[in-house]
Amino acid sequence: MAAVLTFLLILGIKRPDGRFVGAPTKDTRIRVDDVIIIYGREETIEQLDDRRAGWEGERQHQESVFKQREVIEKQEEEEAAAAEKKEEMEAKNKQQ
Repeated sequence: MAAVLTFLLILGIKRPDGRFVGAPTKDTRIRVDDVIIIYGREETIEQLDDRRAGWEGERQHQESVFKQREVIEKQEEEEAAAAEKKEEMEAKNKQQ
């Protein structure tokens, strides 16, 4: 189950009885004492422990979404600049 807006991915769930649920779906229930294996930014994962329910939790969620969008935009800009630089270098090499 990908938490698209918070940019976390639940890779699996280890149940207390030893069973493992790999690639859980949105319908998979997380139970008391389950161990959740997740992938995401460390800061986002740490915030989950502190996030409250209700309005305050929603505000924190929206702030996290905004920050993640900024990270993605920066990465895309850097990738575009690197691709442009690579194309320029390849064009120079062809001219020589």
